[in-house]
Amino acid sequence: MRKGFTLLELLIAMVVLSIGMMGIFTLVRQSLDMNDYAKRKLDLLGRGYERVILTLAEGTTLEDIITDNGTTYTYKLEKQDTGLQGIKECELRITDGTAEMALFYYER
Repeated sequence: MRKGFTLLELLIAMVVLSIGMMGIFTLVRQSLDMNDYAKRKLDLLGRGYERVILTLAEGTTLEDIITDNGTTYTYKLEKQDTGLQGIKECELRITDGTAEMALFYYER
């Protein structure tokens, strides 16, 4: 009796291994995509805070469309009354075409 694996056993092992590797590859790809998405959202959040600070310091308008390094950023502002005297809730939405971020703050 010979010892070793037959060709059929090796082919079955290769198929099982390749199916497992495809699953791992899919998980890694999804992880990289989510990491990229989180980076874009963090960038939008930073740009929103920067825009609010510049607006408060210089008195410029928040709503604008800006192109920076080939990416177009759209800023849209919505204000709602809070019910408190003279205080409004402001929602600044920043989009770059692939991600969107909302920044909330209050003003008098």
